[in-house]
Amino acid sequence: VAAIGKATWFMYDLKKMRPCRVKENILQSYQMIENEYPDFVMKKLLPEQDLEEKMRFQVLRKELDTNHHLNNVKSFQLLTEILPEDFDYNEILITYRRSASYGEELSTMMKPIDNGYHCELRNQDQQSCVIVRFLKS
Repeated sequence: VAAIGKATWFMYDLKKMRPCRVKENILQSYQMIENEYPDFVMKKLLPEQDLEEKMRFQVLRKELDTNHHLNNVKSFQLLTEILPEDFDYNEILITYRRSASYGEELSTMMKPIDNGYHCELRNQDQQSCVIVRFLKS
């Protein structure tokens, strides 16, 4: 197994700019799979205190997804940039908490934990947008 994860998917009305109900004919197009890993529990990460700010940046247009928010992959890449070069992680935990938009100033924050690093991407109000734990087991 290369990766195990859980995700909640929903439909988004691009005209009204909000989530909407999934139509029955669309639901029938997808096959539900029983949980192959019942012991796996996804931990929802919470913001931590006493993090060190590593760098600031503004969200660029090229970093936006189709909803005009900072792309999730780009968020993750920004946080990998602040890790020590000699740290090789083999496990990541990610919680996406809120979106960031074009022109928004964000800060990358980090602190060492027992077996890795707790990292956060925060907005100007110090609200966590993305929280990642990079772990070495």
